[in-house]
Amino acid sequence: MNAAERLISTSARAQAWAQIDRRIVQIAAAIPWAFVRNPTIESHDVRGINDLWNGGYWDYAYTSLK
Repeated sequence: MNAAERLISTSARAQAWAQIDRRIVQIAAAIPWAFVRNPTIESHDVRGINDLWNGGYWDYAYTSLK
């Protein structure tokens, strides 16, 4: 990619990026669209309320102690 970026010729640059694209598709590379980091505060004396719209993670606005 660094070498393709520096090419001056439009057609050479297009060919280099096409080759890069083919390589990425061949190895089936994937990039996650999100890295979900939800806090997990759980205990036997905590009453958690699930948020169904949010993947079932606890809604801490409504979580309370038992």
